[in-house]
Amino acid sequence: MRAAAAAARSNALLEGTAEFPAGFGAEFLNYISLCAQVDECVLSRLGVPPSSDLICTDTVCAYRLSDYVAWGGHLREYTRKGDEIHAETTRLYLRSLTLGSHKVIVRDALAYPSARKVVRRPGEEFATAGFPREASWREAWRARHPDRVGLEDLPLAGLHGAELEHATHVRERHLVALFGVLPLHVFRVLGRDPAPGCDARLRTVAAELPARDMESLYRRPGVFIEDVLALVDAPRFPLFD
Repeated sequence: MRAAAAAARSNALLEGTAEFPAGFGAEFLNYISLCAQVDECVLSRLGVPPSSDLICTDTVCAYRLSDYVAWGGHLREYTRKGDEIHAETTRLYLRSLTLGSHKVIVRDALAYPSARKVVRRPGEEFATAGFPREASWREAWRARHPDRVGLEDLPLAGLHGAELEHATHVRERHLVALFGVLPLHVFRVLGRDPAPGCDARLRTVAAELPARDMESLYRRPGVFIEDVLALVDAPRFPLFD
């Protein structure tokens, strides 16, 4: 990361690669394989290049202090329901885009974040694709899917049949919203097209989201995330159902 920072010009966010710890991978290979299978199936259909990925993994990101200050630093944001919006580094990166920043992928930088959330609530983490959903969403999920067994009791911690199908469907929604619609929603404000070859249905849905402006992107980046997550939570999902 230090070498990449030295080579990159300023106004850049550096992101390495997060992997499950080796012990976790050996013990819960089925879980990792299921995640990879769903992700590959969905992301390959979106047609949005990895270079347009706006989601940042907090534990593997870095930036200069001078850039952090110039971008305005972290800020706390809340949904219309009063829930705190997390994904602090993603929101910081969205703010930085208004100042012309760019992301640098550092492929040789590996980190092994704790898998405690997955071990504690595997079905929930699977359904959200690891995205830190707000408290009320998690409460609703837990009311519908109370933990009954541990991660070792695969497939997917006791989720079978209709429950597993539902969790998979929710994961697919998160992937489409966050990696497909969000880039179009954000870059429309910036006057750029991040994915000329993306699925036309993504453009249709993104165009129907609330119109935002550059000031909103800088002062309230969380509202863009809230916009696309509303698609995940809608009774009917307008894409790939």
